Amino acid sequence: MKAEAKAMQTPEAMAAAKAKGAEFVQGKLTADMQKNPKMSDAQKQKLTKKYAAEFQKQVKAQSMAQLSQKVAAEMNLK
Repeated sequence: MKAEAKAMQTPEAMAAAKAKGAEFVQGKLTADMQKNPKMSDAQKQKLTKKYAAEFQKQVKAQSMAQLSQKVAAEMNLK
């Protein structure tokens, strides 16, 4: 498992995660801006932070689920 954790910290993996996060945030922000084209910069910044946190929460939840599955498989607890 340590090898898998290290693999997730490679520059390529980190760049891919950052790109996915930026795409997620931009997609959500674009949708909101279509609903409210006169959105202020402050509102955009607030939403950007909100969506970044939302993305991080999703990534953590997915990581924990995958880790739980791997641990259970290794312990033959399926």
